Amino acid sequence: MQASRRSVLHLSGAALAGSLAGCASLSPDTGQTRSPTATTTGTDAEPSLAFTAEVVSQQSPESPIAMTAALTNTGDEPVTVGLGPALLFSDSGPGETTVWAHELVVDPETYVGPWSDPVQTDDGCWRFPFDGEQAIQSSLERHELDPGDAVTERYRVYTDGTGGTCLPEGSYRYEDEVEVIDQSVSFTAVLVLHVDGDKTLSASTEDSGFTDDPT
Repeated sequence: MQASRRSVLHLSGAALAGSLAGCASLSPDTGQTRSPTATTTGTDAEPSLAFTAEVVSQQSPESPIAMTAALTNTGDEPVTVGLGPALLFSDSGPGETTVWAHELVVDPETYVGPWSDPVQTDDGCWRFPFDGEQAIQSSLERHELDPGDAVTERYRVYTDGTGGTCLPEGSYRYEDEVEVIDQSVSFTAVLVLHVDGDKTLSASTEDSGFTDDPT
């Protein structure tokens, strides 16, 4: 059974600054889990951002896991960030050292490039084929966030591969480097997905935070 193709959505509050050519490959019961907020607060000259994530619905015979995430300006001054083409899917270049788990496939609803369609296998598991294409069209979008504004994204979560354990128990980490424009820091958005023994998924983001850019 083929899942329907994702809709093309626009990121909220996006002001398109430019695109770089090329692509970078990335190595019923409803449960809700709201992750802790990861916030860094500084002086008036420093940005303050929070990355949060929430599991909206668990896997069911009708649909895969649904999740949302947001990057919010929690400070008192506007902040401009560069990321994209979707939150958690920024091409940081060949020197990037971010972590990206492969046991679960996090699929943004914003169109990010040529991706193969997920499938639902006979065991009722929503899966993404091992050989399915997951290419990201490299782009950088500037988002000017006034106090309280956020960049938000919706995702579906799939088991990687059409065989093996569905939603294998464990914790899986995903990182994205967000550029803070005209600042000497960057922000690392960290998402940890945890699968319990009963296949329930939860999300946490408490490891997110600022890092100094090399001079």
